[in-house]
Amino acid sequence: MDIDKPHPIIDGPHNYQLIEFYWHLSPDDFYSTYLDLKLIKGGLTKKIRFYNPIQVQIDEGFSGNICGMEIIDVRHQQLDNIGIEVRNFEQDPGITFKAKNVVEIE
Repeated sequence: MDIDKPHPIIDGPHNYQLIEFYWHLSPDDFYSTYLDLKLIKGGLTKKIRFYNPIQVQIDEGFSGNICGMEIIDVRHQQLDNIGIEVRNFEQDPGITFKAKNVVEIE
């Protein structure tokens, strides 16, 4: 039985603060669409890019707090063009979506 596992792109994203959210939409070429998150923890800054995000949901009342964010590798589910799921395990409003893949940039 396959189980969902955290993606190794960033250890404990819920321990970081979100300082930038950028969603590049490409109406002419969906495969050029991406979503960037810039996160900071102490003096460490990480910028990660999610390619082909779908089902993006920003909960009503979201204030930028990502204390419940987890990035899950769901490739084993063999879904078409979905390998990553960003979830919120807290009751507070958050950001959730699915994407083809994720990479660290900058």
